[in-house]
Amino acid sequence: MKTKTVCLLIFLTFYSIFSGAQNKLNVDAIFSSHMVLQRHHKIPVWGTAKPNAEITVTLKDVTVQAAVSNSQGRWNVNFEALEAGGPYRLKYCIQ
Repeated sequence: MKTKTVCLLIFLTFYSIFSGAQNKLNVDAIFSSHMVLQRHHKIPVWGTAKPNAEITVTLKDVTVQAAVSNSQGRWNVNFEALEAGGPYRLKYCIQ
């Protein structure tokens, strides 16, 4: 049953870069299939990669490019708030 309080539903597509263990890109385990986010709030996404890697993340039709992982390999991006809807797909890759 849908109501006005329906939150975003995100299907997360995981894929790995197989060019060596050091090049793996991961989002935090909190991001998973059937994840629900609160609408009208900014959407942070974070994870790990090799240090100083350029990360591209896409949610719905919005792409954030050139997020760079820090010296410990941690990275994060923020998406603007979305209206209720979905499902939306989250994609990410190393450039």
